[in-house]
Amino acid sequence: MPTPTLYVLSIGLNVGSHEPAGQLGATLRATEAVFGNLHEVGMGVSEWEGVPERFVQIAVRTEPAYLASALPVLARTLAQDAIAATQPDWCMWDLFYATGRRTHGGALSERPIILKGT
Repeated sequence: MPTPTLYVLSIGLNVGSHEPAGQLGATLRATEAVFGNLHEVGMGVSEWEGVPERFVQIAVRTEPAYLASALPVLARTLAQDAIAATQPDWCMWDLFYATGRRTHGGALSERPIILKGT
């Protein structure tokens, strides 16, 4: 059995152009339901498609195939266009869209990990 890999997820909290009440709690509960133990959680502010929003970064340990299949489902559950996850080499983000599409999401140097222990 493969050893699970540590990934950092970055999930925006807006749905459309605003953050619904309870979205942070819903995001944490849904992510824990999908991945089990959340190793670390941090919050920041950025923007998605020009709209400012809070985001949460969550460290999870899982297998690459499971991550790739679970993130589009999680994005749909949370009404998100996409969820970013670190690549295994920790140099780039990948974007996992609710539609199932996967694209490169940019360098970690441009959008750094904000978690302290990861």
